[in-house]
Amino acid sequence: MTRQCCPYHSHLVDQDQQHDRIHLPNDAMLYAINADDRRMLPTKHARAVCPGCKQAVIARCGDVNADHWAHVSGCECDPWHEPETHWHINWKMQFEERSREVVMPPHRADVCATRVHTEGEARTVIELQHSPIETAEIEGLLFRPV
Repeated sequence: MTRQCCPYHSHLVDQDQQHDRIHLPNDAMLYAINADDRRMLPTKHARAVCPGCKQAVIARCGDVNADHWAHVSGCECDPWHEPETHWHINWKMQFEERSREVVMPPHRADVCATRVHTEGEARTVIELQHSPIETAEIEGLLFRPV
C-alpha cells in the first residue's frame, strides 16, 4: 500500500483509500479570523472567530477528520453549507489562499476569484459539486446574486 502526504492535513493518507472518507463535518470551515483580523488555518488551542457571523470557533485537530474550525455553539451560520469530502478540500486548495472560503453574506463561497481588467474588477464564485444535484437546485444556485 502506497502512502502519500495529504496536501492539506498533516497526516498521511493511503492512496488506495477512498478519498471521500476524509471529510469536514457539517459545521466545519478551513479558515477563521484571529485577534489580528487575519485568516488562519486551524491550530490546536488557537482562538478565533467565524469570518461570517463573528462568533467564537474552536480548532478541531485530530485523527479522524481533516483539521477544521467549528462554531463553539455547534451551529453553522452558512445556510448553504454542506459537509466536504477530501475531493472538495483538495480542489479548494488548488486556488490562492485569499480566494478560498470567501464570505459573501450569508454564504461562505468555496472559491471567489477576482479578475482585474481595464474597467475594474470582476468576481467569479465557484461552488464545487461532487455529488448528484437536481436541475432545479443548480438553476437556483446559478442565479443567486452575490
